[in-house]
Amino acid sequence: MVKRFWPALLGSWKWSWHPRQMIITGVVLTVLGVAMHLHWPDSPARKIAIAGGIVLVLGILMVAVRHLVVPADTGFAALVTVDLVLTTFTIGFPVLTIVLATSGATGSALKALGANKGASSVAAAAGIICLAVIEAAVILVPQQLRKRHLCINTVSELARTLVPSWLTAVAAVATWAYVFLLRFGDGALSGSGFGTLAVAAGGAAAAVLLVPVYQFTARSCWEHGLENVLDPQHWRQAVTDVRTELRQTAEAVPRHSL
Repeated sequence: MVKRFWPALLGSWKWSWHPRQMIITGVVLTVLGVAMHLHWPDSPARKIAIAGGIVLVLGILMVAVRHLVVPADTGFAALVTVDLVLTTFTIGFPVLTIVLATSGATGSALKALGANKGASSVAAAAGIICLAVIEAAVILVPQQLRKRHLCINTVSELARTLVPSWLTAVAAVATWAYVFLLRFGDGALSGSGFGTLAVAAGGAAAAVLLVPVYQFTARSCWEHGLENVLDPQHWRQAVTDVRTELRQTAEAVPRHSL
């Protein structure tokens, strides 16, 4: 019985961890939460709607990942890791940029962001577009290049240098725009005591600090593919190979030469 339980659980997980099931679940939870909030304002319906929105975002990201990564050639663990990392980035990026732009000194701004303030403003909608541009620049475009057989090893040295730099520049500009837009409408930085110039400077600082991360991510996804960069089995194999190489090198070096 126990031996059959784990395979059945894994099979159920594989069936449920699918873009279509995720999107349907997210839509159902969101609609249910909104309907409950309209009829029972004091109920925890808002949390249900937020959970549905998170699941819906996960499903949409999974659609993009499945379009760029062939599931037949990628392990289930790698796909799950990619989905979770992209979802965590999408949800946690606003907090990260606010902390970097304000040096972590604005608890009120983070509180406003956590309260979902400004979700219906034009500036917030433009911010979502900026977030999509960032993900496209550092992840989706390199994956698309690989899908079209334009791998990093098949292009010239100039292209290998300039393409990641161009993608990083696009992501950096989008990051600055995302932080700057938080100053307007009901954004998280609109009532935090920071002026427009201070927010612009903070956005530039956040963009500069994230440039190395963007550069590394874009180049890694282009060279190895996101499914390999975030595959736990590849991590384990890499650690094993490095340890074996270090041990063999240490055994090959004579002790008197140390």
